[in-house]
Amino acid sequence: MAYRLCSLAIISLLLLFAGCSIKGDDRPANQGEAAKYLADIPVPVGFKMLSTSYSSTSGNTRVGSFLLKGKEHPSFVQEFYRSAMPKLGWEIYSEESTPSGHESLMYMRKSGTVCVIKITRKMRATNIEIQVR
Repeated sequence: MAYRLCSLAIISLLLLFAGCSIKGDDRPANQGEAAKYLADIPVPVGFKMLSTSYSSTSGNTRVGSFLLKGKEHPSFVQEFYRSAMPKLGWEIYSEESTPSGHESLMYMRKSGTVCVIKITRKMRATNIEIQVR
């Protein structure tokens, strides 16, 4: 019973981080406000933020979900973040990848903030989902 509850909780969290895809997802977002929020999280050249991205701040707490789409291979994107994030004060404390290299997760932290970057390849597009908590 406990195993089933634990499995259900893990699946629920994965679905939460996976997000939803709805018609119109591929529209570019208004990048002004989000770009301000992402000042310490770089975006690889050629990637566009989608309209389903959002962010919120309250005092020293910030929360956001940013969806980006581009054409670079996931291994390029992963290496980009592996190189860029520590230069901006982020500590990479865990990474996971599928054997095919078409999906990876990177976990980072900085001053009480956690950032999870999920990189997936679908057809000829690469999606980046950045969760900040």
